[in-house]
Amino acid sequence: MLGSELWIISTPIGNLEDCSIRLKKTIEECDVLLVESLKKYRNLHASLGISTSPKVFKWSLNKKSISKKKLASFFLDGKKIGLISDAGAPNIADPGYQVVYSALENNASIFSLPGPSSVSSALSLSRWPTLPCFIWGFPPKGEKKIFSWLSRMSNMKGTHLAFVNPSKLKDFIFLIDKFINVDLQLFSEISKIHEKRIDGSPQKILRSLPSEVKGEWVILIKFI
Repeated sequence: MLGSELWIISTPIGNLEDCSIRLKKTIEECDVLLVESLKKYRNLHASLGISTSPKVFKWSLNKKSISKKKLASFFLDGKKIGLISDAGAPNIADPGYQVVYSALENNASIFSLPGPSSVSSALSLSRWPTLPCFIWGFPPKGEKKIFSWLSRMSNMKGTHLAFVNPSKLKDFIFLIDKFINVDLQLFSEISKIHEKRIDGSPQKILRSLPSEVKGEWVILIKFI
């Protein structure tokens, strides 16, 4: 068996000037790329001026354009595979772990290409101590499930991090407001021109939010 490799490749979360020379070099050396969004990868490919044409397959939460058996065959054939999410570090709130598991099953070497991450960026901007930190990902669907999710969160002391889509942000903050003594830090468009930050209680956040909320939000939550 040839020495196959899996590279977990971090990409910019908003500003393409955060791309590194090593990022371009690693992508160019890959035989196969598994990407969350074909469109966003094409934009990255064009922006970096990638000189090679690796085979590109979609690998997202809801759609995978290759089977697990086909993925395993790439490792068995000694291929160098790159895993790329829409933005930031893969395998956080997405199904990248399945690729890592396959790599381990097939004796591939696994490497991380560090880079931008909305998680580490938000934590680095925190005005309170961040440890211990609990990453919860996106809220479940339905008000009752979200309230139960928040209730479990409130029983754990530390900094809680969640991702919320713009269309659901206000409803999410309304639910958090049902808990006593909650402090929030909200971040959106990190590293972009219109980067936003809002701090305070749920009521203050609701007063501060624009009428039309845009962009995905990273929220740090602390139950006091």
